Formats: sequence, structure tokens, C-alpha cells
Amino acid sequence: MAATGTPAPPQLPPLPGFGNGPRNAMIGLGVAAAAGVVFIGVMASRSPGPLMHAGTPMEMVLESPLVLDADQVAAAIALYNGQIPVQPLVRY
Repeated sequence: MAATGTPAPPQLPPLPGFGNGPRNAMIGLGVAAAAGVVFIGVMASRSPGPLMHAGTPMEMVLESPLVLDADQVAAAIALYNGQIPVQPLVRY
């Protein structure tokens, strides 16, 4: 452009600096992470755990033998039979 005599274009203004932007972003992320940890901790401590309805079949492996008293088992069966009407087992 200088050879043809046209004026040179004006210089661009300098780009603004980041200032405290990265620092503020890190502080914001830290606060959000801390709030998330607190929220998850509160929700986990108030959870009743897994919900299993009465009669839900399940399996487990015991690390030691399970010893039951025959009289208590018979009493529990009699109590259960007296409270719950006998229904056929439905398999899905």
C-alpha cells in the first residue's frame, strides 16, 4: 500500500489483559466443588439405604455358620402364619 501512496491502516488497540479472571474462575470452581461435596454428604447421610419390601427374595454368602434356635424359629413361623394370609408364591 505504501508503494501506491494509500495511507496505512490504523493500528489495532492492545487486547485487554485477563486481570483476575483466571483467579476468580478457580475460586468459583473451588466453591462449587465444596458445595457439591457437602450436598452429596448430606444426601448420603440421610438416605435410608436400599429399600427391600417384605418377601423380596435375595441371596447372601455368610462368612461363618448361622446358628438358629429351633424354638425361636418355630415361634417366628407361627407368628408369621398368623399375621399374613397364605398366598401362593408367584415366580416371575
